[in-house]
Amino acid sequence: MLIFEDDAEAKFPGFSIKTKRFPNRAWREYYRARFGEDYQPIYRLVIPEDLTQKSILNERTRVFGAMRQAFRERNWVLVFPEVATMTEPLGDYGLGLRGPMNILWRKARRRKLTVIAETQAPRWVPRAFYDQPWALYMGKIGDQQARIRFREIGGNSKLLEAALPSLGKHEFVFAAEAGDIIERVQVGRG
Repeated sequence: MLIFEDDAEAKFPGFSIKTKRFPNRAWREYYRARFGEDYQPIYRLVIPEDLTQKSILNERTRVFGAMRQAFRERNWVLVFPEVATMTEPLGDYGLGLRGPMNILWRKARRRKLTVIAETQAPRWVPRAFYDQPWALYMGKIGDQQARIRFREIGGNSKLLEAALPSLGKHEFVFAAEAGDIIERVQVGRG
């Protein structure tokens, strides 16, 4: 698993290995030899929050390199805690990786990759984010523009949209298999 963490203050105590680049095979073998064959480390590639125009290009290259290597190797779980950071244009202090993210969303299953993409503002992510998911969790949407964009999600979006206004705090609608499975779930604090 490789987490593309855009929040340097987020802490994953005791179970993740902070890295500056894609963990090569030798590095992974080191951890496997040290902790046993069944050890599956979680790597965390941290993207600094205080980016300048010059450093954005360096970070973009580094992140793209890690995504590309995972795509080549296959059998990875890629986690993007705030995918808008990846897809927003360079001029908006994003990494401008909209194209590579689209490729991941469309071809990940064939490459034996699992992509977990999270965002607080789904209206800013590319359309493939909506078209390609196997499953999604949606929270209450208060913004009218966001609700309009939400209709682009494949599957039974009308039923999903009808369920969202009644959600309480820490409640989400889980939708899977093109809307055939829709459940209300409570996550976090009760």
